[in-house]
Amino acid sequence: MYRNLDTLKQDTNSIVITTCYDPYRSSFINLNFELKQKKFFFNIATKGVFPGSLIKSSCEINEIRLGYRTKLKNIPAGCIIHNVTTNPNLKAQYIKAAGTSGQVLESGEKNCKNQTSFQKNY
Repeated sequence: MYRNLDTLKQDTNSIVITTCYDPYRSSFINLNFELKQKKFFFNIATKGVFPGSLIKSSCEINEIRLGYRTKLKNIPAGCIIHNVTTNPNLKAQYIKAAGTSGQVLESGEKNCKNQTSFQKNY
């Protein structure tokens, strides 16, 4: 069963219902419940986000917590990131494969420097 991921949701609050393995992507995905629209959707799982976790997605998030989604300019240097896009209207383009992550080195209004890494789990 192929599961469509919703990576474009903005200004939402959702709760992680469950985490499951997706063999088509060779990675884990979360089933979330969006609180305002009362709908279920899937997205790429973040390591350390468990069922019952609150996930926020907004352009203007003041606090950064594990699993929150916002613009790179709002993320302070040193934070670990994944599932990144250069255009808010496009799906994720970078750091989206299983086991990959990036770190924000420098952040500004128009530019952001990232460092990427890959971890193998044997």
